Amino acid sequence: MINIFFDSIIKRDLYLLQPAKKKHFLQRNFDYFKQRLVYLNSLTRYHKYYIPSKVSSQIINGIKNSKNCLKSNLSISDEKCLLTKELKKSLIKADLRYKASQFTLLTKFINELTEDNSTPWNLSKFKWVNPFYPLIHLPFDELEAGSLHVDHMFAGKAGTRTVWIPYTNYDYPGLVTKNHFARFLGQYLGEKLGKSFLDKFPDINLKNKHESGHWLTWNDTFRHRGLLNTSKKTSIAFMLRFSNKFDSQTWLPIEQLRNLKQIVSNNEESLKLESLLKKAKFIAEELISLVKSNYSHNLKDFKKNLQNSNKIWENLNSLDSYKESLIVLHMVDFMIAEISVKLRKKPTYIWIEHEKQYNYEKLYEFIVEIHYFIHKLQSQEKF
Repeated sequence: MINIFFDSIIKRDLYLLQPAKKKHFLQRNFDYFKQRLVYLNSLTRYHKYYIPSKVSSQIINGIKNSKNCLKSNLSISDEKCLLTKELKKSLIKADLRYKASQFTLLTKFINELTEDNSTPWNLSKFKWVNPFYPLIHLPFDELEAGSLHVDHMFAGKAGTRTVWIPYTNYDYPGLVTKNHFARFLGQYLGEKLGKSFLDKFPDINLKNKHESGHWLTWNDTFRHRGLLNTSKKTSIAFMLRFSNKFDSQTWLPIEQLRNLKQIVSNNEESLKLESLLKKAKFIAEELISLVKSNYSHNLKDFKKNLQNSNKIWENLNSLDSYKESLIVLHMVDFMIAEISVKLRKKPTYIWIEHEKQYNYEKLYEFIVEIHYFIHKLQSQEKF
């Protein structure tokens, strides 16, 4: 399992590092026309969701075993610095996504979801899936509340299918949609008019509460949104997206995952993965620490201090191969990206309590520089 993950990470990152090819006028217009056809074809897919009547005991037991292996601390609600809070959430998300125990759980879900008649989609015919994408909903955390949307991606004729898996119990509805009539018209009225029309209809809960492991699924034209966590408990879910297109989101080979019978979570490869994850989390913490300690400096000074960080280079230079370096940098980039997405979502929030006046543009420049720094390292053959 770990080898599949390693090889897939490298294939994905090398795919993303390919320079964009300059296209001629005719090629650009042909690609645009093809993209429009893919979008129009997606409108022929009737918006559907599916909630199974029961899930297997193997899944429920798998989640229990996964929680026993994680041992992550979720007591971050009282953290005053929003940047630090999002960092802590990202560290937990990295555990939920990359720990060896999570891949054991992932294969159990893949096997259940791709069985005949387990969903309306025949998911066994799709080629690629993402590792668990974790969603952490702290109580009354507005950064995690979503807007009404569909999951459409330009992923070919078949499109994509989403599976939402509650990892913990949800003591609130979690997900809502609109009625069939509103969804049907909203699908064909265009983005602006459709949204205005849909907003006139009340929300409908997919379920009032969710039990751990009791997944549900929808196709890429189904309208839905995530709700604010109004309960007193932190709620966690995973998103899985099935696709026939290899891209930055869906890059694990489903057929190989299905063929895995058993994963031993304490073998040498698993321990290696744990070690690499530990280094990646340490580097992510150091990067955000540099942002906070250099916030009073200008971008030029921040770049210099970033490139001269002994803690970062000590961890990177301790790796045994270029392969390990790519894996660690991939994990670091995931954690920093989780922070930058939230930063763009709520730019009006005060992300750093500082003596000097808070400056969103400056903080965003620092985070972008970190991404550039990581991607530059990924593109180098050696450090």
